[in-house]
Amino acid sequence: MSWLRTLIATGVRNPVYANMLMVVLAAGGLVAARTLVRETYPEFSLDRISISVLYPGASPIEVEQGVCTRIEEALRGLANIKLVWSQAEENTALVVVELHDRVDARLMMLDIKDRIDRIDTFPPEVERPLVSEMLAREQVINVAVHGEVSERTIKEYANEIKNELLSGGKVSQIRVRGVRDDEISIQVSREALLQYGLTLDAVATVVARNCVDIPAGTLRTDREELALRTTGQRYSAREFEDLVIIARPDGTLVRLGHLAKVTDGFADDFRLGRFQGHPAAVLDIFKTPGQDTSSIARTVRDYVTWKRGQLPERLHLDTWADTSREVDARIDMLVSNALQGMALVVLLLTVFMDLRISFYVAIGVPLSVAGAFVVMHFTGQTLNMISLFGLIMVTGIIVDDAIVVADSYRLHVSAGESPQLAALNGSMHVALPVLLSSGTTIVAFVPLLFVVGILGKFISVLPVVVISAIFFSGIEVFCVFPSHLQHCLHPGQAAGRLAAWRRRYRSAVEGWIDRMLTRRYRPVAMAAVRARWLTLAGALACLLVAIGLVAGWRIPFMLLPEIDSDTLRARVEFPPGIPPSQTERAAQRLEAAANQLNNRDFLPNPGKEDLVIRTFTTVGEWSGWVTQHGGHLCEVVIELTPGEHRRVDNATLLAKWAQATGQVPDALHVTFDRVQRGPTEKPLEIRLLGDDLEQLDAAAIEVSEGLLAFAGVSGVERDLQPGKREMRITLKPLARTLGVTVEDLARQIRSSFHGGEAVRIQRGREDVRVQVRLPDHERGSIADIENLLIAGPGGNEIPFRELAEYHIERGHAVIRHQDGQRRVRIVADVDKRVTNAERILATFEKDFLRKLTARYPGIWYRIEGQHAQIVESLRSLLWAFALALVAMYGILASSLGSYVQPIVIMATIPLGFVGAAAGHLLMGYELTMMSIFGIVALSGVVVNDALVLLGQINDAIREGKPVFEAVVGTGETRFRAVFLTTATTVAGLTPLLVERNTQAESLVPMAIALAFGLTWATVLTLVVIPAMSLALNDVQRFVHWLRRGGPYPSAETVAAGAATVTYE
Repeated sequence: MSWLRTLIATGVRNPVYANMLMVVLAAGGLVAARTLVRETYPEFSLDRISISVLYPGASPIEVEQGVCTRIEEALRGLANIKLVWSQAEENTALVVVELHDRVDARLMMLDIKDRIDRIDTFPPEVERPLVSEMLAREQVINVAVHGEVSERTIKEYANEIKNELLSGGKVSQIRVRGVRDDEISIQVSREALLQYGLTLDAVATVVARNCVDIPAGTLRTDREELALRTTGQRYSAREFEDLVIIARPDGTLVRLGHLAKVTDGFADDFRLGRFQGHPAAVLDIFKTPGQDTSSIARTVRDYVTWKRGQLPERLHLDTWADTSREVDARIDMLVSNALQGMALVVLLLTVFMDLRISFYVAIGVPLSVAGAFVVMHFTGQTLNMISLFGLIMVTGIIVDDAIVVADSYRLHVSAGESPQLAALNGSMHVALPVLLSSGTTIVAFVPLLFVVGILGKFISVLPVVVISAIFFSGIEVFCVFPSHLQHCLHPGQAAGRLAAWRRRYRSAVEGWIDRMLTRRYRPVAMAAVRARWLTLAGALACLLVAIGLVAGWRIPFMLLPEIDSDTLRARVEFPPGIPPSQTERAAQRLEAAANQLNNRDFLPNPGKEDLVIRTFTTVGEWSGWVTQHGGHLCEVVIELTPGEHRRVDNATLLAKWAQATGQVPDALHVTFDRVQRGPTEKPLEIRLLGDDLEQLDAAAIEVSEGLLAFAGVSGVERDLQPGKREMRITLKPLARTLGVTVEDLARQIRSSFHGGEAVRIQRGREDVRVQVRLPDHERGSIADIENLLIAGPGGNEIPFRELAEYHIERGHAVIRHQDGQRRVRIVADVDKRVTNAERILATFEKDFLRKLTARYPGIWYRIEGQHAQIVESLRSLLWAFALALVAMYGILASSLGSYVQPIVIMATIPLGFVGAAAGHLLMGYELTMMSIFGIVALSGVVVNDALVLLGQINDAIREGKPVFEAVVGTGETRFRAVFLTTATTVAGLTPLLVERNTQAESLVPMAIALAFGLTWATVLTLVVIPAMSLALNDVQRFVHWLRRGGPYPSAETVAAGAATVTYE
């Protein structure tokens, strides 16, 4: 390792080189940190492609057969697809393609679009499919436009605000909710059609042909070129009224306004928004990758303050659900924890080490973090809760190497070497263990880069941050730190009172350490080494107990802990087809119940502020990744006072809100939940697949009832629900005799009752449909259909009742597919205070689901949701972790020149698991996927102390010390370094462990795994590693005697061959 010696010597002999390296690294980190985007969680692709298709006027079964099935068939056989699911509802189809991990979604989107464009069998009324990539975009802030004014006024100002925000350049994604789409309705009565000898199709055709602008080429004259353009496009109801429908030979013109009522209004559906009880529209403002949450929110808040002065008197503008405040609060909380942790680390170093050495060790922390910021900048990472937690976690880890080097320097100075020589020789003496410990720590974090699924994307920034910081820590330890060390611990005695006080303080600390070693540690270590096999049995027993606690569900397991949110939501779903007025009454009931939460007689509130500060209601719409529409849906969202000022948790608020609401008559589902960010799958999700909808419905009911039998299970929902009643029409023999086809009948019924789209015009940023239909009063009863006149092939008109018959049946609201089969999903929530989702699923699958498939042979099941995410992520993590362990073993074996000693070192990994399990039990936390990630990361940290300890044992044996004395004496020699490396790591995590802010709950399990696992592993390392070393020596002696015979070999005879690798 002459190259490393040269590198260290350069810094020791040329301090300017070391200091300039430090300055460049610090400056680069500061510049990079200022460019990092702030957000709550990392933004990532969902590896999903969505295909949305409009089929106006179609029922779910027609959408399923005419759109979903044909798209699924077109995609069959396309590579890199993991799953295809679809949903067919009235007027709309949605197909979602889930891709395998690490597939380029943009390239796949092009392949999928190509397959879709080749489909030529869609029904004529189907609109062009829209193919797009689904992103887990982050909502930043909402703007409510509200007041006692007309819907048109609200919508116009909402669109004006949207356009002004988008034109500013800082905001790039806005969604407007709570208002209907514009529509120009042309209503022609039957009487007018008969009077003028027209049909609705004929009127629509005339409108379409005369409402268009067509470029007609270029006229080139001697003087100029003129662009030729025919203009006929119309944009308002008045312009459409002037359109000529009939031109008679005598010059008489019949205009559209003479025979029809033309209305410039809204689409024929029911949708309304309400903010704080007033009519409203809401603008949801999102960030795109690379945009800063706080910057966008600040821009919007400043704009709203300015815009308020431009609005009419009765119109108001407010911001709400401002997530930037939550982002800033979370980041500030974690930064505070990081600074507190660093302060504790420095304090510990100061207590147990020389003041100047402590200072130089501490300098390595910001330098390593600066290096991590540089890597984050160039790899496109952001400053979020996960990356900040990585920096908190690594604070204590990155000082470990410096502590080991500093302790080695102290020993060399104590041996009489000059400071310069001690800095060089001390660094080289522990160079191999330091490099190996950094390498094994990095290797342990590498598996987190290969976790698949949404959870893997969610956590991927953590290993990038940690590995970068450890890498730059290694550079600092060998290139900068030795240059600073040579200025510490000079043999000469400094004069003065301060120097005298420092000598007395150091003497007291050294005396305390010596007493603890001789009176506490040495007797325990001696007893453990003498009874080494009993010690190993005790350690194994601890491991078995920890495994038993987890396997026996005494320590529950879940995907992620539930985190309190500042936004709660209630949703009601009625059977489709009910009057929208009933849905609106349900929304008003939810609003009134939400207001009850501020009634201190109903819900005692120890805080000074009201719990609910804002309420937004939508009727006819549910928001989400995919917005759902329908007059049978309503949603009420309440914004709570910020969590730091709230003394009531989400669970209590949701329960009280549900209690105040009571039973909602005729509702299919009433759900109350928190609005979360990050992975939000339900704890329980079971999918049933088959072809027969009746069988699927019956089986889903049984599954729902079976889940409700478990204590702690609530909010059971299934997504196969009855839809509207359908009038199913069939032709009579007379129709065929007269030449009327099914297509003729369907087209004329559709144009009369749903309306025919004559043309679509672009007005501003919105597409406006122009619909031709009968007046409302002529299409409001079954009698209107029975009396409808159907035009035959010869132009004669026959009443509908003579051509067709019908019967009425209840259809389905939504029909869903998964991989080509019909699918029903059953989801439920679990009260973690009562039971655990994984435990329920294990019992439910064994005792219920397997029997269910026997009763329904055409049905099979899949367990999805959080369980599927856990299985997917754990499977990839275990494979990557197994390879990491192999790599770790290879690094240690090749460096130590031994096949056996790496086993001793890696034995600390299960000891760390024992501590992690005990920590979760003691602190009352469930094991989560973050805990698993922490345990995986822990495996690289815990081996470091064992590596240093075993390396010193080998040194002592090479120097000729008896094996017993070498093993026990090494623990005493390296006690300070082992203790400090653990104590600093735990100190860095301590502020997070004691953090009471609920926003930190998702990260605490990982901190518990690391802090408790490392503490327990270190305690046992100082005892178990010496015992295991001698136990291994016993085994080697016995094997040596079996193979060679003769007298029984001494411990030194075998140990001499095992300690042949030097570190210099």
